[in-house]
Amino acid sequence: MKTFRSEYGAIDRLVHRLAFHGVHIQIAVSDIEDLLFSNALRAIHIERPVFITSLPRSGTTTLLQILCDTLSFAAHSYADMPFVLCPLLWHQLTKAFRRSDGARERAHGDGVLVNYDSPEAFEEIVWRAFWPKMYSGTCIATWEAELPDEEFVEFFVNHMRKIILLHRQCPQTPRYVSKNNANIARLRLIGTLFPDSTVVIPFRNPRDHAVSLLRQHVNFSVLQEDDTFTRQYMQYIGHQEFGNLLTPIDFDGWLAGHPNLSPRELPFWLQYWCAAFEYVLREPVPNLALLDYDRMCADPASSLRALASCLQCNGDSLAAIATDRVRAARTYDDVHLDESSALGSRAMNAYARLRSLAINNY
Repeated sequence: MKTFRSEYGAIDRLVHRLAFHGVHIQIAVSDIEDLLFSNALRAIHIERPVFITSLPRSGTTTLLQILCDTLSFAAHSYADMPFVLCPLLWHQLTKAFRRSDGARERAHGDGVLVNYDSPEAFEEIVWRAFWPKMYSGTCIATWEAELPDEEFVEFFVNHMRKIILLHRQCPQTPRYVSKNNANIARLRLIGTLFPDSTVVIPFRNPRDHAVSLLRQHVNFSVLQEDDTFTRQYMQYIGHQEFGNLLTPIDFDGWLAGHPNLSPRELPFWLQYWCAAFEYVLREPVPNLALLDYDRMCADPASSLRALASCLQCNGDSLAAIATDRVRAARTYDDVHLDESSALGSRAMNAYARLRSLAINNY
């Protein structure tokens, strides 16, 4: 597995750091993009966008890759980094230097292979640029019924158009798809802004999911201790889900109720799992697609056909891709979850409700 230290040379790091500290400049450049590409952008209509979100380690990246492999969906890719907010001009500037390297395992060490053109989660940069008040430094607040200002809406919709334009292959115009784990904190707002959207939330059984979260937290803590650039990179793209940058979403104020829990121990992640998915179960979200990821790993083709039905896309295409993309989620049978305890019972009750509502509950 390549590390951040080996993957980014001195010039790469310099360019990224310029982008890290120039978000407001990127927004200004984006306004120039709007003028230069106005005719092409005006012709693109945002229809039936898809938002994949959940706690990390639930299969969101695999789902994103599968949808993008059909060429019917458009998402951010590693090629958009680091000037994510002005992707059209960045692609024009860098197309002569575009990398063609082979796939490599990502920093998570989970067997997921990526390359320069692989879809990835960079949308959070947009939200962070326009909603700084929601990020306290220690946690992320949830977006309730509050509507954003018109400047954000205009920028975000235009940004979605730009991602579609980058991936449009005539005569087909792809639909926008986002993988952004932080969107689980703004489900109601997304439903209000995009009433024809579908929000896809994969979930796993609480024991294995919580253990996986804990393991990645330890993994990224080590990576970020060794390399300042890694910390800056993760903070810029809003991937503060693990390690020394851990900034959990404060669903219903759960953090204040458990001030002594350590993210170095499993109970923290079990409490986080419960808070997140109880929140999901309460939110009145239209067109919500809960997906049992464990069941999908056991029967990819049937699960993906169920997903295709929700998304109104070609189920055979998704099922054909599944054999290459879907890897069995790791289980941790050596870890005991006391289902008779208050926390264990709470987790299993939420899990049972999720499974009963899953689109692949067959």
